Amino acid sequence: ITLTAAGAPFEIADPAEFTILEDTAAGFASALFYWETNCSHVRKNPYQVYFKAVDDDKPVNLFDLKSMNITVVGPAPENLTATALGNTIQLNWDENRCPNITGYQIYRRNGFTGYIPGYCETGVPAYTGYRLIATTITKETTFTDSDLSRGIEYCYMVVAYYPDGALSYASNEACAQLKKDVPVITNVSVEKTGTADGRIYIAWSKPTEIDVAQAPGPYKYLIYRSDDLNGSAFALIDSLSSLNDTI
Repeated sequence: ITLTAAGAPFEIADPAEFTILEDTAAGFASALFYWETNCSHVRKNPYQVYFKAVDDDKPVNLFDLKSMNITVVGPAPENLTATALGNTIQLNWDENRCPNITGYQIYRRNGFTGYIPGYCETGVPAYTGYRLIATTITKETTFTDSDLSRGIEYCYMVVAYYPDGALSYASNEACAQLKKDVPVITNVSVEKTGTADGRIYIAWSKPTEIDVAQAPGPYKYLIYRSDDLNGSAFALIDSLSSLNDTI
């Protein structure tokens, strides 16, 4: 029996190897397929490999054919961290091991999932609850997210993508939430409507994570109001000197 192999992995730079093993019994054939892949082999579409076995029977040679698809997936971005800085969350990760990436995709969701990708599961699947919030076209390994609210744990994953659209494995999950170092308005209700005696009820939650070393106090609330529907031209209407007074 003669065993052969063909396909794309044998026709590219740094090709695969196919070595016939000599210690097989009569009527059998065995070989070793070996391919040491690298970053240049990463692509969106799989590579096809064909294995063919032909016997030496007479007058007709019988044969069998087996095909296989091999997808080469790029490595995941490593050591992703998320750090709250003021009203933003700063993401940082290590430089990708593949220099031929185009950029990165940044995904976000509320809350941790513990997601670990399967062998052929690239990118960040929709069932994880993550959504794409940004795509970079550079190899910079940092991103600042500013579309955030306090009191929510934001979790992130980062994926590298390649010129043909191939996606790497997803990075580790990294989570953070904004520090509650400012008051957060929780309620604005119209209690009475009137041209001269209208009344609006305002309530907020007090800051609980003030960095006293950076802002030692004393503290007070300044309350501003705008008559503009676009929320501009605010004017100071009141002030409170106790952080516990939140109405």
